[in-house]
Amino acid sequence: MESADKQQVEEEEEEFTFEVVKDLSKDQEANLFTFLQKVKKACNDDDSVPDFVGSQVTEWLKELQEKEALE
Repeated sequence: MESADKQQVEEEEEEFTFEVVKDLSKDQEANLFTFLQKVKKACNDDDSVPDFVGSQVTEWLKELQEKEALE
């Protein structure tokens, strides 16, 4: 049974993909920024979220803020 569970997890991981979007509209950037702020808050409030998630989200927020400052 354990190998069937492991196979299912591997199949689910293979199905998970990211689509890289290089040029976001202002609305998309604003929505992303708001979403990332909510994720950051959840990371701060929920000890079950791994530390690396919060640090990665913080980095993405900084990148969005820097991009906004340059424009």
